[in-house]
Amino acid sequence: MNAHVTNLNQLWEIDASPADVLTTDGRHALYLVIDIWSRRVMILVTKTPRTEATLSLIRRAILEWGVPATIKTDNGSDFTSRRFVSAMNAIAIKRIENDAIRGLDLLLAPVAGNDGWRQASKRGVQIDQAFFISPYLMPGTRYYCRHDPQDMGQIYCFESEAGTFAATAVCPERAGIDPHAAVKAAREKQTELIAESTKEFRAQARSIKPRDMVGCMMADARQRSANVVAFPQTAAAYSSAALSAASDAMGSGDSQLAAPKGNVVTLPETRKQRVTRAVRLEAVLTHGDPLPPQDMLWLGSYQTTAEYRSQKDMLRQFGADAVLDKS
Repeated sequence: MNAHVTNLNQLWEIDASPADVLTTDGRHALYLVIDIWSRRVMILVTKTPRTEATLSLIRRAILEWGVPATIKTDNGSDFTSRRFVSAMNAIAIKRIENDAIRGLDLLLAPVAGNDGWRQASKRGVQIDQAFFISPYLMPGTRYYCRHDPQDMGQIYCFESEAGTFAATAVCPERAGIDPHAAVKAAREKQTELIAESTKEFRAQARSIKPRDMVGCMMADARQRSANVVAFPQTAAAYSSAALSAASDAMGSGDSQLAAPKGNVVTLPETRKQRVTRAVRLEAVLTHGDPLPPQDMLWLGSYQTTAEYRSQKDMLRQFGADAVLDKS
């Protein structure tokens, strides 16, 4: 089987499995690495199987034995995680999966009932009156389950009848494990996996800023106003005696009123003026009319503020007279 291995450190194999011994603080896992040519072995005992335990064992073996050319693993999550693969690439170690191990799993009998299919719940996969748990089983997901009739303490879960291996699930009571410790460890691992898988989405969500939505709002307003047609404008000028008198009055007014002095400054908008401006601009958009770009930019920015949200709440509760500027 390994006749091609002719040199020291040419091929290592590594695997992990629950130990069949109990200790005062629960059941532990054994990680074992073996150099195929020399048959020398190194073992790590750890309470929680995970990628960091695997890398810790490999580090110790490299320090004592040297760097291997190739490491063979199964396709368990400890050995297919991004952390493990990145570490192997960083130190230029080739990794191969021992697919034959999982291929033999297909020879196991499916569990009785429902053609071997089970849906995982928060308590695990239920078979008869027993629950089998694994941190890699996601509640609400259906799995095709196989078992070894000689080992009633664990089952093997697949994504389909002849598909990808998902997880080995263990029944704590049948395997001699403290159920509370096993459930706690499984939930902690599930939390870790979920956090890792959602990290990228949370980063993308944080990168979206209010200013990024202005373009979307303007595009939406343009689309909604595309079918709005302006009323035709009359070509003839309209005038009346009252309008002419008003025009003459404005033209002959005091020049000091028409042109403010140089030391007069424009006061900033008050809170009422700002929310009134926002309500009027929103009414224009609701009517389907387009807004100038500068108004769209101002409105989009103002709608993200706490002042806007609080004033809109007050407008709904107390009405326009209490909130809007009537000047």
